[in-house]
Amino acid sequence: MGTASDAFLAEGAEQAAAFADAMVHLDALAAAGVPPPVVGPLPAPVVEVVQDLFRFAHNLKGMSSMEGIDALTALAHAAENLLDQFRQGRRAPAPDDAALLLEAADAMSD
Repeated sequence: MGTASDAFLAEGAEQAAAFADAMVHLDALAAAGVPPPVVGPLPAPVVEVVQDLFRFAHNLKGMSSMEGIDALTALAHAAENLLDQFRQGRRAPAPDDAALLLEAADAMSD
């Protein structure tokens, strides 16, 4: 039977990979001409991806917090906060946000 750290590494890697895949999907939507509005509700395909990204960030935040990995917890929390602004319609995803979230995905998978 593995340790909690083994379980964290396996599940954390899956969550980080899923986060990165969802970012690629969000980028593909933007390339296909599904831009989000400046402010307000997001288009349905974007909402689904943002919800997924939020869930992955939330899961990574909780798992890393339980393992005492403070830097990963803080990074996942920051990503979660940004994604929550998108979900709430208080901020529309911008290219800089996508680049920041892609960097976060890379860092979370390391």
